[in-house]
Order: sequence, then C-alpha cells, then structure tokens
Amino acid sequence: LIDLNTVTHMYSITENIGAVFTGYAADGQSQMHRARYEANIYRDKYGQQKVPVDWLCKRIAGISQIYTQNAEMRPLACCMMLVSYDELLGPQLYKADPGGHYNGYKATSAGAKEMDVRKYLEKTFRKSNIFSGAEAIKLAISALADALDDEFSPTELEVGIVTTNKIFRKLTDAEIKRYCFEIKKT
Repeated sequence: LIDLNTVTHMYSITENIGAVFTGYAADGQSQMHRARYEANIYRDKYGQQKVPVDWLCKRIAGISQIYTQNAEMRPLACCMMLVSYDELLGPQLYKADPGGHYNGYKATSAGAKEMDVRKYLEKTFRKSNIFSGAEAIKLAISALADALDDEFSPTELEVGIVTTNKIFRKLTDAEIKRYCFEIKKT
C-alpha cells in the first residue's frame, strides 16, 4: 500500500551533483541534508556556483569519520555515492562509507550484493572501459540483475544520470522500462 514515488534513496544535492545512499533511510536522509548544507556553505564561502564533487565527498567523509570518534554520536549507518560531470575530468563518481573512507571510481556498488555487482563490473571493464551514456545505464542495470539472480520490476529501480549538460536527473519509469527491454533483447 506504500506509494513507490515517495520512497527514494536518490537525491539531487546541487543542480550538478546527484547522490544515492544504501543503509538506514533516516541516516541517508540526514547525510543528504548535510551534503546540501555543505554545498551551500562552499558556494557562499568561495563564490562558485559549481561545487566540486570530490571536495563534497571528502567533506562528508570527514564528518562521518568524526561520528566514529565521539562517544555521544552514533556513526551513520549508510554509504553515500556522489555523481557529477566535470568539464575537464569528465564523469565523476565518489563513494563515502560510514567510517569516513572515500574514493573516486569509474564504477562501483554498495549494499548487500556489493561484491557480486563489483565482480560483474570488473569483468565488463576488462573488455572496455569507455561507454556511452546509454551503455553505462544498461551496464548498471545488467550488473544489478546479474547480482540479484532474478527478475525485478523496472518500477523497483531508480536510475540517476549526469550527462555532458551537467544536470543531475532521475530517469522516469518509462525510460527505465525501455532500457530493461533493450537489455532483454540482447
């Protein structure tokens, strides 16, 4: 009876940075709000509209690490991934874990099936590591489908993208269904 449109783990932090989290929803939402706050602080302090995604991930990871040091604070039980597009560096993907560790990636995963998805991605990246936007979306959906070992409904899936226009957006259910259909055809 839950309206699926009200349940999400994917958010826009700024116009050009998107985020997804795994773990406790309340902790993820708290971290997402903190990321938005930190992005606003950066814009006010440096006068730049575009917040560097690597800076934001480092800042969020640092805050998460502080939570592990103080006895009066409970560490956040979530992992956050940030995505953006940089004019010089191209697509950017960063992941911050609850312990404060962060890295940049070409592709990664988080959650219960993290290792299965990573194996699939590593196997695919050995063949080629240059993908178009559509190919990257299909790869992500295929990796998830392979790890889950069963059929899943496209309505149970959230896909967010940042293209060369540097605007983060979530794909609609119709777009996700189209990609799932194309994957099944091949």
